[in-house]
Amino acid sequence: MNKTFQNFGEYLYYAYANLQMLHYALKDGKPKYDRMCYMIRAKAFKAYKEGLWNIHDLFEFNITKIKENNYCWYCGKEMEPSKLTKDHVFPRSKGGANDLDNIIMVCKECNSSKGKLDLFEWYFTIRKEWPPINVLVHYLYYTRISSY
Repeated sequence: MNKTFQNFGEYLYYAYANLQMLHYALKDGKPKYDRMCYMIRAKAFKAYKEGLWNIHDLFEFNITKIKENNYCWYCGKEMEPSKLTKDHVFPRSKGGANDLDNIIMVCKECNSSKGKLDLFEWYFTIRKEWPPINVLVHYLYYTRISSY
């Protein structure tokens, strides 16, 4: 499907609607998307575009980050919290803020490998995979609030 968007905000809404579809499929244990998954995505995208729904802030994800900081958010390796470092999802050198919505705990290997690269650039060129869903949510949310 070749979908065109009116602006970048619409693209973000579509990306977030896709995340909602993915979340539903994972939660329901679906091995592949079915009609209900696509209906959820369509409803979510329409509601975001019409302003009926808002992309929520990262409060519950930030609580998770604080409670469950015994693993790297980028590679998933479990380790002692003292061995983790903070990383800015959007590098400060590229305008990323030094606030909780832009910081996640990662292992030193991932942090040094990512360096000042954009998150997607790093995942696709270095790791050659998609970021985990929690990291995607941070990225999309922060992209949205930073673009206004």
